Amino acid sequence: MKTYAASKYANTCLQHRWKTTWYLLPQSFNKAVGTMFLLLAVSLSSSLAISAGTGTENTGTVAGARLSDGVVGLVPLYAAGLGIAAAGTGWGLGLAYRFRDMRGAAIMQLTLFIALFLTEAQTPLTVMTGWLHTVARINPFTNVLRLARAGFLGEITWDKIWGGVLALVVLSALTLWFARRGLDQLEN
Repeated sequence: MKTYAASKYANTCLQHRWKTTWYLLPQSFNKAVGTMFLLLAVSLSSSLAISAGTGTENTGTVAGARLSDGVVGLVPLYAAGLGIAAAGTGWGLGLAYRFRDMRGAAIMQLTLFIALFLTEAQTPLTVMTGWLHTVARINPFTNVLRLARAGFLGEITWDKIWGGVLALVVLSALTLWFARRGLDQLEN
């Protein structure tokens, strides 16, 4: 009986927490952006702590991955990860502000999956033919993947990473603008 009462009380507390948290969504774009950067900082620090504490970098080394510029090679990898997270956050917030239900989450996941699937992530661009080659060549996420791989494929130079940096800046700016417009419409 005590176990049932405790689980029922915990379930009631979780439901109440969800209902009260829902109304605490950011009321201004500055708070939304601040929340986004806080989440990004937490994810970066936790991923750095996990990789330093558990030795996951040794797994990549055993599998054949080598950082050509040492630890500096991780900088473009983490920059690409944070940039994709920022663009995905802006896209997800914009869809959530417009749909106001779970349909936005499905659309966000599907569109990001398609955008990443239509890159050279699975097959090198030199091997692709037809329409897939054309789409992968002009897809901005292809440049983001090149940025992420830069630390593993030789010396990091501006010639190798400028396309990925530009793609991340433009994608993040557009998706955050999309989120801002959705928030403005939500407040009206």
